[in-house]
Amino acid sequence: MKRSFVLGIIMVIGGLLSGCGGPNADQLYRDQVHDLNSLADILDQDEAAIQSSADKIKDLQTHLQESAQKLKELKLSDAEIKKLGDKHFDEIFKATQRYTRALQKLAEKNITVPHREGFPLPPVSPSAGN
Repeated sequence: MKRSFVLGIIMVIGGLLSGCGGPNADQLYRDQVHDLNSLADILDQDEAAIQSSADKIKDLQTHLQESAQKLKELKLSDAEIKKLGDKHFDEIFKATQRYTRALQKLAEKNITVPHREGFPLPPVSPSAGN
Protein backbone atom coordinates (compact mmCIF):
# COMPACT_ATOMS: atom_id res chain seq x y z
CA MET A 1 0.00 0.00 0.00
CA LYS A 2 2.75 2.46 0.95
CA ARG A 3 4.73 1.63 -2.17
CA SER A 4 1.73 2.13 -4.45
CA PHE A 5 0.90 5.43 -2.73
CA VAL A 6 4.38 6.81 -3.38
CA LEU A 7 4.50 5.37 -6.90
CA GLY A 8 1.18 6.99 -7.65
CA ILE A 9 2.34 10.38 -6.39
CA ILE A 10 5.61 10.12 -8.22
CA MET A 11 3.96 9.00 -11.45
CA VAL A 12 1.72 12.05 -11.37
CA ILE A 13 4.22 14.62 -10.14
CA GLY A 14 7.40 13.10 -11.54
CA GLY A 15 6.11 12.49 -15.03
CA LEU A 16 8.61 14.95 -16.43
CA LEU A 17 11.61 12.90 -15.49
CA SER A 18 12.95 10.34 -17.89
CA GLY A 19 15.52 9.46 -20.20
CA CYS A 20 22.07 8.16 -19.50
CA GLY A 21 22.58 9.07 -16.04
CA GLY A 22 25.71 10.53 -14.63
CA PRO A 23 27.37 10.74 -11.30
CA ASN A 24 25.08 13.60 -10.25
CA ALA A 25 21.80 11.66 -10.35
CA ASP A 26 22.27 10.12 -6.91
CA GLN A 27 23.01 13.53 -5.39
CA LEU A 28 19.99 15.05 -7.12
CA TYR A 29 17.77 12.40 -5.53
CA ARG A 30 19.28 13.12 -2.10
CA ASP A 31 18.85 16.86 -2.66
CA GLN A 32 15.17 16.42 -3.40
CA VAL A 33 14.64 14.32 -0.28
CA HIS A 34 16.45 16.98 1.76
CA ASP A 35 14.32 19.75 0.26
CA LEU A 36 11.08 17.88 0.96
CA ASN A 37 12.13 17.33 4.57
CA SER A 38 13.08 21.00 4.88
CA LEU A 39 9.64 22.01 3.58
CA ALA A 40 7.99 19.66 6.06
CA ASP A 41 10.08 21.17 8.88
CA ILE A 42 8.86 24.65 7.97
CA LEU A 43 5.23 23.58 7.58
CA ASP A 44 5.24 21.84 10.96
CA GLN A 45 5.60 25.24 12.64
CA ASP A 46 2.93 27.72 13.66
CA GLU A 47 1.26 30.01 11.14
CA ALA A 48 3.45 33.05 11.90
CA ALA A 49 6.64 31.03 11.42
CA ILE A 50 5.33 29.60 8.15
CA GLN A 51 4.40 33.03 6.82
CA SER A 52 7.81 34.44 7.82
CA SER A 53 9.46 31.56 5.94
CA ALA A 54 7.77 32.39 2.64
CA ASP A 55 11.08 33.16 0.89
CA LYS A 56 12.62 29.91 2.14
CA ILE A 57 9.59 27.97 0.90
CA LYS A 58 9.90 29.57 -2.52
CA ASP A 59 13.66 28.84 -2.60
CA LEU A 60 13.10 25.18 -1.71
CA GLN A 61 10.42 24.79 -4.35
CA THR A 62 12.67 26.42 -6.95
CA HIS A 63 15.49 24.08 -5.97
CA LEU A 64 13.17 21.07 -6.30
CA GLN A 65 12.18 22.18 -9.78
CA GLU A 66 15.80 22.81 -10.78
CA SER A 67 16.82 19.37 -9.50
CA ALA A 68 14.00 17.78 -11.49
CA GLN A 69 15.14 19.61 -14.63
CA LYS A 70 18.73 18.44 -14.09
CA LEU A 71 17.51 14.86 -13.66
CA LYS A 72 15.52 15.16 -16.86
CA GLU A 73 18.59 16.45 -18.70
CA LEU A 74 20.56 13.40 -17.55
CA LYS A 75 18.17 11.27 -19.64
CA LEU A 76 18.28 8.37 -17.22
CA SER A 77 17.63 4.92 -18.63
CA ASP A 78 14.83 2.80 -17.20
CA ALA A 79 17.43 0.64 -15.45
CA GLU A 80 19.05 3.69 -13.85
CA ILE A 81 15.71 5.10 -12.73
CA LYS A 82 14.79 1.76 -11.17
CA LYS A 83 18.16 1.47 -9.43
CA LEU A 84 17.96 4.99 -8.02
CA GLY A 85 14.30 4.55 -7.14
CA ASP A 86 15.01 1.33 -5.27
CA LYS A 87 17.96 2.90 -3.47
CA HIS A 88 16.08 6.01 -2.37
CA PHE A 89 12.53 4.65 -2.09
CA ASP A 90 12.31 4.68 1.72
CA GLU A 91 13.71 8.20 1.96
CA ILE A 92 11.42 9.52 -0.78
CA PHE A 93 8.43 7.84 0.81
CA LYS A 94 9.15 9.21 4.29
CA ALA A 95 9.82 12.73 3.02
CA THR A 96 6.67 12.72 0.89
CA GLN A 97 4.63 11.46 3.84
CA ARG A 98 6.03 14.16 6.15
CA TYR A 99 5.28 16.88 3.62
CA THR A 100 1.78 15.54 2.93
CA ARG A 101 0.94 15.25 6.64
CA ALA A 102 2.13 18.81 7.26
CA LEU A 103 -0.05 20.10 4.42
CA GLN A 104 -3.05 18.16 5.73
CA LYS A 105 -2.65 19.65 9.20
CA LEU A 106 -2.49 23.14 7.72
CA ALA A 107 -5.53 22.50 5.53
CA GLU A 108 -7.51 21.35 8.57
CA LYS A 109 -6.65 24.66 10.25
CA ASN A 110 -7.33 26.68 7.06
CA ILE A 111 -3.76 27.97 7.04
CA THR A 112 -2.50 29.11 3.65
CA VAL A 113 0.99 28.10 2.64
CA PRO A 114 2.83 30.92 0.87
CA HIS A 115 4.14 30.10 -2.61
CA ARG A 116 2.64 26.63 -2.51
CA GLU A 117 3.19 25.21 -5.95
CA GLY A 118 3.44 21.75 -7.37
CA PHE A 119 6.86 20.24 -7.66
CA PRO A 120 8.27 17.18 -9.37
CA LEU A 121 9.65 14.29 -7.36
CA PRO A 122 12.30 11.86 -8.52
CA PRO A 123 10.85 8.76 -10.14
CA VAL A 124 11.27 5.44 -8.36
CA SER A 125 10.28 3.22 -11.26
CA PRO A 126 10.79 3.42 -15.02
CA SER A 127 7.08 3.90 -15.64
CA ALA A 128 7.14 7.01 -13.44
CA GLY A 129 9.61 8.66 -15.76
CA ASN A 130 7.57 8.34 -18.94
